[in-house]
Amino acid sequence: MNNRPLAEVNFSKLKECPILTEGRIDPFILQNWTTACKCYMRHAEKKPSEIGGQTRIDTHSLSKCLGELAVLVLEKKWQHKMRQRILAAKQGAGEFIDRKIEALKDQLKASLNEELRENLMSEPPLSTKLEAWSIEVKERDDRMRTEDKRTKRLIEASNAA
Repeated sequence: MNNRPLAEVNFSKLKECPILTEGRIDPFILQNWTTACKCYMRHAEKKPSEIGGQTRIDTHSLSKCLGELAVLVLEKKWQHKMRQRILAAKQGAGEFIDRKIEALKDQLKASLNEELRENLMSEPPLSTKLEAWSIEVKERDDRMRTEDKRTKRLIEASNAA
């Protein structure tokens, strides 16, 4: 295994371009950088054609660039190794209930829709207790769905006019 330090994803504001620092890139770092890039594009209102400065990058979508980057930087069979690492995760010295709650929150976060997951990355929930955490995530999801419905109604009204 490569012992170089892990790269980091740095960004202080949603409208500032995220920076991937020098270092080893693993699937988690790549996923964090991917999410940060997508947040930047949305919040900075950037079009895919505005991201990147090289001809090759300009001709590809962000998804295609990230896919090619993953092939270049992640070690072969990383999915299998990551799955094994996750399945082999141990409780350690902590209490079982804490491990259970963290594992459940991780599973729930992984299955959220992309927009809600990005929202949680940019503004982590305040609560760490499962019930309160779940309520906070549900409230955010409800707000986002309400806003989506409102926007859809406005677009439909505008189109009808």
